[in-house]
Amino acid sequence: MTVTVDIPDHIRDLCAHLGDGVPYAVKVLARQLADDPRLGKRTGRVGLYAATIDGDTFDDCPP
Repeated sequence: MTVTVDIPDHIRDLCAHLGDGVPYAVKVLARQLADDPRLGKRTGRVGLYAATIDGDTFDDCPP
């Protein structure tokens, strides 16, 4: 099952201001969530999961 992961414009704008690698990290996370929607942790609401980016470097992360 593949789902659509929507990144709101205000999150995209915030990511652009946080650093060069942040927008890329969010895109990678969105791709991973599209393939596995339950990748994150349950939030207590049915069907809602939260995922965080912890600062580790992705294997294919550009410099």
